[in-house]
Amino acid sequence: MGFGEMLNIWLCLSAFLCFFLYDWNQTTKKINIFDHFFWLGCILWAIATVRLLRSGWLTVGYRGFIQIFFGVLSVISLIFMIYSLFFALPLKETYVDKQSELMPVCEDGFYALCRHPGFLWYFIFYFFGSFTFPCHEFFFGSVLLCLCNFLYIWTEDTVFFPQMFSNYASYRERVPFLIPNKNSILTCCQTLKGRKKV
Repeated sequence: MGFGEMLNIWLCLSAFLCFFLYDWNQTTKKINIFDHFFWLGCILWAIATVRLLRSGWLTVGYRGFIQIFFGVLSVISLIFMIYSLFFALPLKETYVDKQSELMPVCEDGFYALCRHPGFLWYFIFYFFGSFTFPCHEFFFGSVLLCLCNFLYIWTEDTVFFPQMFSNYASYRERVPFLIPNKNSILTCCQTLKGRKKV
């Protein structure tokens, strides 16, 4: 394993360590320095992903229409992931302000589809990315990033979020963890169209 792959591993692990520490701090100590760890984690994750994409391009190069097709699907998934995390939720209340009281759960749009839509689009982004750049470096890095993110959202779902959101227990009963079902798909479509299900 070369230096570049080792660096990507450390960037990945460091990014998710930052995410874990941010959520831990939100539910326990509320130490000021940890307030910035979410954004630090995002920067480290972005660097790791850009490095993977660069490595994939240098290894595979241009392969014509099929590569463009999967690349477009990957970019669309990335856009949906960014929307789920930063636009479907109130940005300031979710990632900036300290909350003295438990926050209500967002239950419509993509968050009616499943409890962690960001991960769903995140996984699809790397899935199509692996077809865009079919090489060992990109595949291995994608698997590592997805495994770290899965452990992170599982910890959020079981440990952090019940302490951060006022109605998370009932939300867990109604909405699937990751795999959408018929009811969640219907509710997602209705709320995205502005017709919230009562």
